[in-house]
Amino acid sequence: MARRIEKAKWEEIKEQYETGSYSLKSLSDLHGIAASTIATRARKGGWSRKYQEVVQKRAEELLDEEVAKSVENLPGLGIECSNSQRREIEVAAEVRMRVLASQQKQLASLQGSIQNMLGKIAGAIDGTETGHEVEIIRKGVVVGRTKTFDFLGTNESLSDALNKLSQAASKTIPLARQAFRIDEESGKKDPISDLIDEINGRQGLIKDNAGDLSNTTH
Repeated sequence: MARRIEKAKWEEIKEQYETGSYSLKSLSDLHGIAASTIATRARKGGWSRKYQEVVQKRAEELLDEEVAKSVENLPGLGIECSNSQRREIEVAAEVRMRVLASQQKQLASLQGSIQNMLGKIAGAIDGTETGHEVEIIRKGVVVGRTKTFDFLGTNESLSDALNKLSQAASKTIPLARQAFRIDEESGKKDPISDLIDEINGRQGLIKDNAGDLSNTTH
């Protein structure tokens, strides 16, 4: 015999579903009801993720430490819903806010690492970064010398290092725009895009520098 699920339970699941912050699997795990059963109920009941944008906006308010965090009042959102739905929105917004904060922290760490490497590369170009010379040996014969730096990999040039930084940074741009809530239409640039511009500028300096320094071993 099929398990009977109380009306109040379905109402709770619906409210969580409508926040847009719960997948069918997470709802299934949370309430012990098969995901397929919840999906069927949602389809028949015409459920939607109608409060997803509300949750996102509320999360941004929490992240920015803006006023009014009352469960009973969501200022400026322009919505009408039950108090229980407001509580679900508040919970979902709190979770979303923590995700955004974590993303920003990770991006700040990445930004710091890239800037640190850019500083070393800049020092290699202008001569302030300490390096050391090694012999270039081909077929057992010394054919020249080159300057190397500990922060470069074997056979890696400054251009190679900058290319790797640019590629790594480019992959994080969508995350950066999401974490810092930047819309495509706004025309604003995220901090990672600014770093990529700086990387490209360093590439130009290297091209102007006749001897692109590298770690070269043969």
